Amino acid sequence: MWGGRASAHTMRYMATVTAIRHNPTLPAHCMRLCRRGKPGKVVIVAAMRKLLLLHAVIRDRIPWQRASVPMAIAF
Repeated sequence: MWGGRASAHTMRYMATVTAIRHNPTLPAHCMRLCRRGKPGKVVIVAAMRKLLLLHAVIRDRIPWQRASVPMAIAF
């Protein structure tokens, strides 16, 4: 990903790397992508997008309902 605000992108990248290491759900998603042959940076960007989705859910105070999230973006 390129463009936009570099400082915000760097912050999201570092938060995602930390989440991949410590979150029990996110590494499983990343491993599935790795097994499909996706490059490491693609896996991290996919995880960044998931975290961005979760941030929007928290920001808008929408109750999390796994069934309401499309399967392409569900954990």
